[in-house]
Amino acid sequence: MSMVHMGISFFVELIFLILEFLKVMFWTVFYFIFSPTEKYVRNEIVLITGSGKGLGRALAIEFAKRGSILVLIDIQDTENSKTVELVKTTGLNSKRINAYHFILSRSREEIREVCECIRRDVGEVTIIINNAGIQAFRSFMECKEDEFISTMRVNIFASYWFLREFLPSMLSRNHGHIVSVASSAGLFGFCHMSDNCTSKFALVGMMESLDHELTLAGYDGICTTLVYPASINTTLYAKSRHLFNYLTTPLPPQFVAKRIMHAILVNQKNVCIPRVLYLLSVLKSILPSKAFMLIANFVLQPSRPNLEVNLNTF
Repeated sequence: MSMVHMGISFFVELIFLILEFLKVMFWTVFYFIFSPTEKYVRNEIVLITGSGKGLGRALAIEFAKRGSILVLIDIQDTENSKTVELVKTTGLNSKRINAYHFILSRSREEIREVCECIRRDVGEVTIIINNAGIQAFRSFMECKEDEFISTMRVNIFASYWFLREFLPSMLSRNHGHIVSVASSAGLFGFCHMSDNCTSKFALVGMMESLDHELTLAGYDGICTTLVYPASINTTLYAKSRHLFNYLTTPLPPQFVAKRIMHAILVNQKNVCIPRVLYLLSVLKSILPSKAFMLIANFVLQPSRPNLEVNLNTF
């Protein structure tokens, strides 16, 4: 091909790129002003990790209201049983509620076994909610090796292994939705949270890479959603002390769950809760690191916690 033809080809591709870019920006602004139509999730098989309390429980209730088939996974049987009872109050048939006791830090083989059990009992999962998470709340040097590894196993490897199990069926039908709760720890590196931030940054990278692969391969029926809540009023986040708490009051799990539910129903790829995180993430990319650190310390930087955290608590 001559240089002239190559130049023309490049110019044509550039024009198409600009047009597609403008199209995407137009619909982004349009849907920001006018919310898109929400999809139906009735009869979808929804797997939620960390369903025993907090955000996981609130999400289970939201899906139950919409007639989904629930697969609830948690380490604490008593708390998961409470979730089951609360879900039943929505009117969902008990046959659509499936609770499993499982420790997410277990081996790959054990996760495969529980997935096989889910397939026999319920069927192939069509929506995965990677919600469970743990952290040690220690400085980098104080965090013990086994604590760091446990955090990675629960927060990233369990999510990876569940995806490896259920993604093939989604691909075969070009249908599914993958949701991961990264939290603000997936956007910013906080002191005394090195284990959690490491795992959440990895989770964000995995999800973005997977979304890119699905898009390039033409799987338009499989959606991904990354969730970045700042702080939620749960057992885990209550142990994190913030400077200027009045600026970042911990959010009720029910409020966060409703925001996440809407994002899922409109196939939103990224959702920050509260919206100030969108601004902070932009500032992080353009401001000098020391300048951004001053802002982060003022708004949401956790200080050293006063309480010990049980690593088996989601």
